[in-house]
Amino acid sequence: MSPALDAIVAAALAKDPVVRFQNAKAFNRALRLALDPEINIKREAQDATEINLTAVKLQAQATPVWDDTTLHTIERQLANFVGPMARVMVKKAAAKSRDTAELYSLLSDSISDPEVRKKFIDEMPRPADEHSGTHQTSTGARGTTQLKSLSGGTEALTPLDPGFVEEATSRLAVYLGPIARVVVRKAAQEGGNRQDFVQRVAGHLGALADRIEQRLIGTRIGDEDKAFIESLDMFFLATSDADNQPSCSYKGGEPGFVRVVDPGTIAFPTYDGNGMFLSMGNLAQNRRVGMLFIDFLRPKRLRISGEATIHLDDPLLPAYPEAQFVVRVAVTQVFPNCPRYVHKYALVERSSFVPHADCATPVPNWKKSDWAKDVLPENDPARK
Repeated sequence: MSPALDAIVAAALAKDPVVRFQNAKAFNRALRLALDPEINIKREAQDATEINLTAVKLQAQATPVWDDTTLHTIERQLANFVGPMARVMVKKAAAKSRDTAELYSLLSDSISDPEVRKKFIDEMPRPADEHSGTHQTSTGARGTTQLKSLSGGTEALTPLDPGFVEEATSRLAVYLGPIARVVVRKAAQEGGNRQDFVQRVAGHLGALADRIEQRLIGTRIGDEDKAFIESLDMFFLATSDADNQPSCSYKGGEPGFVRVVDPGTIAFPTYDGNGMFLSMGNLAQNRRVGMLFIDFLRPKRLRISGEATIHLDDPLLPAYPEAQFVVRVAVTQVFPNCPRYVHKYALVERSSFVPHADCATPVPNWKKSDWAKDVLPENDPARK
């Protein structure tokens, strides 16, 4: 079995629609090659017949039928820029579009704000040929499309042996856990040969990724997630600069220092640090953030994505002694993660450096060092 399967399955289960395969055929093709390199599917591309529809007079087409998952994904992307109106805009544009390229073009045209339109266009997914290897070009924003009709060649059918099935189970278990055995067993029962088996596994995986996205990924914080977030004393914050260079930092405080202001807003304080402002500096260039909340005592984790803003005079600021400012995150995605790989730890002691209103906060030793103390801000406690 090819090691390339790791990357293929990861792409198929990715929650970013740009990373995922654009259609089931592309996913099937990639997975079949990875699981059995001896399968000859190159002939499909060699025998491809390119049909130019420019000179063909077509009859009026019926109203396009769109996959709900595709429209839901595009709606979530657009909602980051236009809010609740995304649902109506996507529905109207889908009725007039024949493919995703035309749909995105119509949606971008409907955004009146030039700056918002540019941001939406910048985040539009790459063409499908970057993922699937199929060729699709378009003349003009809504021009004619060149299509390739692939004529499949005949393949020698390889018998499905128990060793191949067991190896597939082991590889998929890394990503799916115990459900991998169920997926593989069903595919093995229905598939009479190796090629058919691989196609059925691919179909199950694609359906699983879509189901996870539909059932688990949301845009609002519910009561259970609110209680979980506000019970924790730490989280990890991911940011990136204008060049998309990522940075990840640990943020700690007393339990409840991260507050769910409302189902669409999270707030947390920024305390004294090393003065480099790596995370907060990134927010001045790129407001998009990722937040990972983990409970190590009772293994559980939750991801939050959103857009962050810094507030120097936030009404919550008095609630956080010695906080420099408050960061508010407008939530765009809520995604619970499977916690099976979270190691269980016991809390020994909370940091004494977390500020409290009723006691002085100790000064870290590094600030007392000769190399640091003369360049600290004038109002830094370490100068006293």
